Amino acid sequence: GELVSEKRINPKDLRDFVMTFAGDPIEIVTKDGVYSNASLGELSRMFLKRKGLPAIPVFSFLLPPFLKSWETRVPAGTLMGLPAVKLEIHDADPEKMKQFLDRHPDLVNAPSMSGLSEITRRDATKGTAALEVLDLLQMDAGQAAAFGDGINDITLLEAIPESYAPETGSEQAKNAAAHILPMPDDHAVIRKMEELIRG
Repeated sequence: GELVSEKRINPKDLRDFVMTFAGDPIEIVTKDGVYSNASLGELSRMFLKRKGLPAIPVFSFLLPPFLKSWETRVPAGTLMGLPAVKLEIHDADPEKMKQFLDRHPDLVNAPSMSGLSEITRRDATKGTAALEVLDLLQMDAGQAAAFGDGINDITLLEAIPESYAPETGSEQAKNAAAHILPMPDDHAVIRKMEELIRG
């Protein structure tokens, strides 16, 4: 329950993000929650699209709990004042996103899935977070193992020498990992973790 590290996005960068993508559904992530200018209906359609499902109206009780906990229809002025740690947008215009990131070289886009932009500070990656936690525990990277399958896992897989990506993972994650883990079933990762823990 202890907050070990919080790398907030510069308020000027946040304001530029909100103004640049004001016409699109965006999400601002803080340590306390997620805030969006979109309605719950818009967010649910985006979620269904990501899952490859038809964007049909869904009763709110059928939505995943994390989505129902988000603050929706938040005005731009309020979004600009939040203590943001991550900025998200679905299906952003590629040229507009490139121009935004060019203006803010201290920010990086490390998406967890296709079509989703997830922007954080360049020093706020899974890799730097893992090393900070290990330092807090007075351990080094050689005493840990990492697992990841997405683009946003690359820094983690590169930071920890004993790193694994499942064969079903993204090509970028597999290239960054020290080992490719065969996935004969859904429990292969858990079995590998147990094997490493037991020695």
